[in-house]
Amino acid sequence: MDIKIGKFTLETLTTGMYDRPKDIYREYIQNAVDSIDNAIAEGILQPGKDCIEIKIDRLNGCITIIDNGTGVSLLKAQDYLLNIGDSVKFNTSNRGFRGIGRLAGLAYCDELIFTTSYYGEETKTTIIFNAHELRKSLYAIEDNGSLEEVFTRVVSISNEHETKSKHYFSVTLSGVSNSDEILDDVEVYKYLSQVAPAPFSPTFKWKDIINSKLLYRGLKVSEYNIFIESEEKIQLYKNYSDSFLADRVRKSEDKIEDIEERIFKDDNDEILAILWFAKTGYSGTVQNDAVKGIRLRKGNIQLGERSVLNSFFKDERFNGWLIGELHIISPNLIPNARRDNLEKTNSYYNLQGQLRVWADEISATIRKISISRNSDKTNKKLEKTIEETPISDITIADVETLPEIIINDKQEYDDVAHAELINQLDILINKKHACTKYNALNLQTGITIDEKKILETVLDIIREKYPDKADGLISTIIKEYKSKDLSKR
Repeated sequence: MDIKIGKFTLETLTTGMYDRPKDIYREYIQNAVDSIDNAIAEGILQPGKDCIEIKIDRLNGCITIIDNGTGVSLLKAQDYLLNIGDSVKFNTSNRGFRGIGRLAGLAYCDELIFTTSYYGEETKTTIIFNAHELRKSLYAIEDNGSLEEVFTRVVSISNEHETKSKHYFSVTLSGVSNSDEILDDVEVYKYLSQVAPAPFSPTFKWKDIINSKLLYRGLKVSEYNIFIESEEKIQLYKNYSDSFLADRVRKSEDKIEDIEERIFKDDNDEILAILWFAKTGYSGTVQNDAVKGIRLRKGNIQLGERSVLNSFFKDERFNGWLIGELHIISPNLIPNARRDNLEKTNSYYNLQGQLRVWADEISATIRKISISRNSDKTNKKLEKTIEETPISDITIADVETLPEIIINDKQEYDDVAHAELINQLDILINKKHACTKYNALNLQTGITIDEKKILETVLDIIREKYPDKADGLISTIIKEYKSKDLSKR
């Protein structure tokens, strides 16, 4: 039986596979760190001496990503780099295991060039894909060739001498347009600071606490030395900071107060995932999109976007109030082909159930803190409004409508119980009604509001008719009224 794999399969595996063009960086970095891990395991590379360099030449439309991992040997290079979906890494601890990610760059350049040399060999192998001609062949109606036939026309292979001690793998994208910001080093840094397995910033004081808490739970987070070079060479770090802005309207400063962790296990008591999250003031939505939300990570590489775990929250916005990472541990939790989530396995549904319980718990905590904080702020607004409003202008209807009028921030209004506001408003209005122009009268707690109003009228008449004796008479009347009231009790 002859089976033909059509050329359009390649389009599906490149442009159709990734939502964001910048995901090509993630694909090549995950292959690089797998190679570095192997180099360290084989004794070729010392721990801490790893290096991944990303060179972006916007002027000439060129991107190069090079690592000092094992490289690929001469005997394996052709099969490894040309075969599609035939990775030898499946069901291993490697981050890349499907054998399709290395071709991700074909959709965004005119030439895709792989150059590699293996430690101990004096040869380097270069494989060049003419991506421009490949795209023409894909869309040529008259060209019905198979994927293998198309590859034969657009791929060239060469070998050259190399220093025996060198070991590396290099990917070069030549003829790149910047229509999708993949040549914008600032945007690339922002993207990779979230996605790549980079260390925390040296200025982030919680970095050691996070790593030690995770290590205590059995997870040593893999971190790599990644550099981005454009006009200058900059090391890549995760963008977490000790303090941050929160709440879209108020933009108040919040800060990390502590780090908490949670372990999720399967029915056999095996660890599925480990979560760390920052305990903060929960002042509102985190404004820095680069750290906002609980991030899903496997091998310290982010899966999907920052919102991938939103659906685990009954009120999805609360994930945006949080900062943290969910590190996948179990080999039964497998990234899907697009690496934007996990495959829906039994282990996934087990984790999903436990994570939703935690999400409910932290949401309840956030809501409680938010209600308390916003109640204090709202009460002050109510007091100010009642104080500035003539009592004759306050109607019964105002008791229902004033809370909504005063609080124009819907999020704040949602977080404060309406019944609580009405109750507080009633109290404030009663206080307003109880106020007279005589402080001595206002301070008498044993006199009803109606009695105070009657006395206020009487005292006004006395002050008008007998201005010279008014103060003494008023003081005597209030004292006599209070003493008679007390004698009745």
